[in-house]
Amino acid sequence: MKCSKFSIITAILLLSTFLFACKGDKTEKKSEEKSESQGVALAEGKPVDQKIIVGYTVNQEALNQLLTSIMMGMNEVSLSTVNEEAQARWENVKALCDRCSPTDFEEAFKDGLKGEFSANEEVNQYLIEIGLSPNLFSYSEQVDFLTILSDAIDYLGRNRNRSAWTFYKFLKKYEGRRDAVIQYVNSNFMWDPASMFQPLYEEVPTEDESLLVDSMMTDDSISEVANIVTIDLSAVTTTFTLDELLGQVNYHTHENFVLLDKKYTEGRNQYLCKDAAQAFALMADDAASSDINLKALSCARSFSTQRAIWENKWQREDYIEFDSGPQRCRAILEYSSMPGTSRHHWGTEIDIHSLDNSVFEKGEGLRIYQWLTQHAADYGFYQPYTAGRNRGYEEEKWHWSYYPVSGPMLEQYNAQVSYSNINGFIGSGFASAVGAIENYVNGIAPSPAQ
Repeated sequence: MKCSKFSIITAILLLSTFLFACKGDKTEKKSEEKSESQGVALAEGKPVDQKIIVGYTVNQEALNQLLTSIMMGMNEVSLSTVNEEAQARWENVKALCDRCSPTDFEEAFKDGLKGEFSANEEVNQYLIEIGLSPNLFSYSEQVDFLTILSDAIDYLGRNRNRSAWTFYKFLKKYEGRRDAVIQYVNSNFMWDPASMFQPLYEEVPTEDESLLVDSMMTDDSISEVANIVTIDLSAVTTTFTLDELLGQVNYHTHENFVLLDKKYTEGRNQYLCKDAAQAFALMADDAASSDINLKALSCARSFSTQRAIWENKWQREDYIEFDSGPQRCRAILEYSSMPGTSRHHWGTEIDIHSLDNSVFEKGEGLRIYQWLTQHAADYGFYQPYTAGRNRGYEEEKWHWSYYPVSGPMLEQYNAQVSYSNINGFIGSGFASAVGAIENYVNGIAPSPAQ
């Protein structure tokens, strides 16, 4: 039977345990030499961990302070022309809120301004709802503060809701307001790159002799062993947290996620859970040997990223025409998930090649889809959104799921998540009405094991 590289490697690992048990104190000596070299490296101030810095992001504490500063800048500019009494109250609020959290600032503003500026209060509340998180700020190097600030304001402006007064509208109302906010924040915010930037790492495996294959292992012997090994699609035993199931994690720093090698993507940073990343790399390499080019367009997506996608569609004219909440939800749900219900939160899902079903009906797209339908299961992947299902999302020929992890995650999602957990975005109140969990989270094709 035909086996994948995953099967062969599994067999090699099993045999190598016995082969290297016979090497005696050779491995022990190597270990001692490695310890000595690490000691020298430490003495010389050289890094000894096996990590490569691939970029930088901004830590959560700094982003919370930045959000507070932006909120203060917005209020400083908008209250600059009001009466002296309001100005005095505003000065007291600023004095109380030096480096305080966004929520503490919001409360201080309400107490200090006595509810006289409801429009400002609405914008404050809205900015806290959007929030800033590290996964929104990814850079190849440590950029200057004005770049961070500008990116933050752009993000907050893009995610405007349909309320009568938003941060976006505030900035657009008078020319120069954006520059005034930036000037205020830049003059008051204490930016310290040394403590506020955090590196993004790409793990580099250490050389482990127990994983090497003795020269006695010939191509013939590998082939012979591979014929008796199959990929294990049984459920993993990991227990997943509620935050992991809902996408409330930072993929840059989470121990279970890795950055996918750029040769498997369209150039953008894409994260997957470790097992799915390894399996996809094996599958893509094998496909390449058959002149099939598998490129990941989208992988792990956090709650905040999914919320931006969802709320952007919620405001679009072609969806606004569905004038009731449930109607508009169902229209968006044809292809886009509610935040907190997306399988992309799990790091097990990969969108491949194109997000258009018609692309997979001819030419290169058809060749890719035919290869995936014939071989993806050998690596643990399957298509969860097929044609002919009676509920859930429309067919997605591009969407492939790593079942050895997504299967158990779905089971745990159904055990841990209820509609009380589906919140924090526009339209969340209609989740139960449209059956977001029953119809969409669970409206998938049968698993490959069934």
